[in-house]
Amino acid sequence: MAIYNIHAGHAPYGSGGASGAVGILNESTEARRVKDYLIKYLKSEGNTVYDCTCERGYSQNEVLSYIVHECNKHSVDRDISIHLNSGRNDYKGDESTGGVEVWLYDDKIKSDAERICAEISKTLEIRNRGVKYTHNLYVLRKTIAPAMLIECCFVDDRDDAKRWNEKKCAQAIYRGLTGSAVQNPSATIPTVKQWKSSLHYRVYSQTTGFESVKESGEVAGVLGKRLEGLFIDYPNHEITAKVHLQGKGWIDYNKVERTTLIGTKEEGIRMECICLKGDFRYRVYIHNLGWTAWTKADGIATLGSVGQSLAIEMIQIEEI
Repeated sequence: MAIYNIHAGHAPYGSGGASGAVGILNESTEARRVKDYLIKYLKSEGNTVYDCTCERGYSQNEVLSYIVHECNKHSVDRDISIHLNSGRNDYKGDESTGGVEVWLYDDKIKSDAERICAEISKTLEIRNRGVKYTHNLYVLRKTIAPAMLIECCFVDDRDDAKRWNEKKCAQAIYRGLTGSAVQNPSATIPTVKQWKSSLHYRVYSQTTGFESVKESGEVAGVLGKRLEGLFIDYPNHEITAKVHLQGKGWIDYNKVERTTLIGTKEEGIRMECICLKGDFRYRVYIHNLGWTAWTKADGIATLGSVGQSLAIEMIQIEEI
């Protein structure tokens, strides 16, 4: 029997810039599914496994530091970091897969890495990009036990996404690690939320802080609490934003990315008015005034108030 540290390599989806790549697939979500299956398979055969996944922290440094700290608390045979790759930008499909690769610091566990690459490639029928080496990845450099970082496939490759199966991927990693097949492949893991939309947003509210991620059509915010900050993530859609903030006036963010914080956090400043542009409609709830009408995000119409000291409390964004 062996001892492992295993973790999904990013923070939970929607927690800012450290939550991984998003394309056709969502790295944070899929890596957690693979991780959960792999841990279940390994434990079912008597192996000791520590889950070192970071479920908090909103910056890359916080996430990396947490993971390494958790890994180094245990004396193990292997540290395994589960990721999905990005950079193909093949959203239509070109009949060529991006594939799988494994990153190492040195040659100590090269044979394990080669087997894992081969098993994932064969199982998912995607390209085997092979074993690669780097001294730049923090988790590989700072963990005490021999570590590997597995890039299971590409989130932004249509051909990879068609073949993707997190359960089969975990079984392939298991075979690469142990040299044998999973004895109980029907094992299940707790359900991870299935997103119905690629439009997601997350707000920072007075006293409650960051809420959970919402998707198209869901209400974000708390009645009676000022809305202070907002993240919007809508892959392959351009979004621009400007807001009027208490004591700061209008702030124009121009084109925003999923890691752009619109507004503030931890400053106690209310968001009073907002103007968005994108392929969606939205409405806001204004303190004492209620919901505005649904408005197309055309970059011209503003929702909220200026000069009345009224906070936006909730927001609802919907695909059109």
